[in-house]
Amino acid sequence: MTDESLHTIPLEHNIDYHIMSLFERLEAMRKDSHGNAINNRLSSTLQPKRNMQGEIRTLEFWRSIISECLASFFYVFIVCGAAAGAGVGASVSSVLLATALASGLAMAALTQCFIHISGAHINPAVTLAACIIRAISPIRAAMYITAQCGGGIAGAALLYGVTVPGYQGNLQAAISHSASLAAWERFGVEFSLTFVVVLTYFVSTDSMKRFMGNSAITVGSAYSACSFVSMPYLNPARSLGPSFVLNKWDNHWVYWFGPLVGGIASGLLFEYVFSTRRNSRTHKPNADNDSSSIHSEDELNYDLDVEKPQMPVKYPQNTYPRGQASTKTAIASNAVYKF
Repeated sequence: MTDESLHTIPLEHNIDYHIMSLFERLEAMRKDSHGNAINNRLSSTLQPKRNMQGEIRTLEFWRSIISECLASFFYVFIVCGAAAGAGVGASVSSVLLATALASGLAMAALTQCFIHISGAHINPAVTLAACIIRAISPIRAAMYITAQCGGGIAGAALLYGVTVPGYQGNLQAAISHSASLAAWERFGVEFSLTFVVVLTYFVSTDSMKRFMGNSAITVGSAYSACSFVSMPYLNPARSLGPSFVLNKWDNHWVYWFGPLVGGIASGLLFEYVFSTRRNSRTHKPNADNDSSSIHSEDELNYDLDVEKPQMPVKYPQNTYPRGQASTKTAIASNAVYKF
């Protein structure tokens, strides 16, 4: 009886029934996915605040703040000390040479020491640029800059305190510049050279790019090379320390706006032009299912047996904590903080 009833149902009705059921299920899945997307969007608007609240409660966050303060303290103490020491009866070229070498070597050593803890920004220009491109949170950026400025003032104060009283006036060599340069010319120098050192920092510490070399040496070399050009500061914290201790504020705004604007411009250029993470995320095939003839170096595939392009990988030698805080581990440098 059952077999007869099955045979009486036309085959085309049976197919129509299954097709209608399939369409109903697809519609239900579409509505569910649309609802989940809305919920994810709503939750993402609240996530940054929760992330920052959780970030300041982690030990990693405060270790990073302390390391930035210590690094800025030693950097200002070493660089200003070299300038003051060379200023004892020495020519301008001697002060320039001592400052450039001390700046590069100190930055290389401090970067090697603290890059795995805080990222070794040691420069408000780097920190502000990292915040603008959403590599770190705003609260972390604010605390980093505060720690860097505090460390710079403390380093200059200690140098002033341990200097022989008769030579304390030589500390002005750490903040003296050629009177032939106007304020806007000095601004251009600070902008251009800080642009170079910040771009060098981001490129050499990019964990999504194979970097042949040591990040600390590369960053230190950039600071040393740029310091030979009119002896710039390249670092607002380095200018704030001796200016605060000696109470010398001539054209001090130049040494803040120049490096900060140069750092922001460099960070934006790296993020939207040179970032391997963004290139791999935005690379999509065209309408003819044929990828573009121009590829980034991480998208090149040298294995002819593999059809799909290779995905970019992390290179642990360049990885350091920066970005969102985590209760377990710190986020690597390829993280993006959404705010």
